[in-house]
Amino acid sequence: MSLWHPDHLGACSVTTSHPMSHSPKRHTTTSDLDRLLTDLPKVWSSFLRDWDRILRSRNHPMTTRYNYILAVSQLARYLAARSVDGDTWAAAQDPTAVEKQHIELFQAWMIDSRSAATALNKHKALQQFLKWLQLDEEEIERSPMDRVKQPRTDELPPVTQGGCYLDRVGDAGMVVGSAWVACQAASYSSGLSQPRSFWMRSVL
Repeated sequence: MSLWHPDHLGACSVTTSHPMSHSPKRHTTTSDLDRLLTDLPKVWSSFLRDWDRILRSRNHPMTTRYNYILAVSQLARYLAARSVDGDTWAAAQDPTAVEKQHIELFQAWMIDSRSAATALNKHKALQQFLKWLQLDEEEIERSPMDRVKQPRTDELPPVTQGGCYLDRVGDAGMVVGSAWVACQAASYSSGLSQPRSFWMRSVL
């Protein structure tokens, strides 16, 4: 099983074996993680490598680790894109400088550019990361997520296929929006024996 596409940063190419098969699991490699952390500031990258190691040691599923690391790397890139603003420069360099306002800006941007349901998934992932920084690493005294409310959503959660979130799907089954990449997933629950192609948004 691989969640990492060799050609697209942040894309996921999922190949899922039939539940009855005995093929070995494929674990996330260093080069896989490198692709997702490409161009992140050194401090962000270092913390995310440590967190990925901890998640693996606690036997978190690969899809969970992927979605967690993806959400945090998206926050880092969002802050970097706004780093000309003095209020976000420090946070763009170091996750321990992230404040409540930074999370709220990112969350609002996710709602506007993706969906409230996707923003909710990002909120939960960031909650776990900053909780880890606070309780396990003792790098921050209090998580800024403690004071950030979850986005309200009355819509259904985004469709997932093999751990890939699809937050906007058009009438023809194509995802609406920019910077979308192909994502393959097998759907044995529907009786299909061959993988079907889906689409998902890449990293920022």
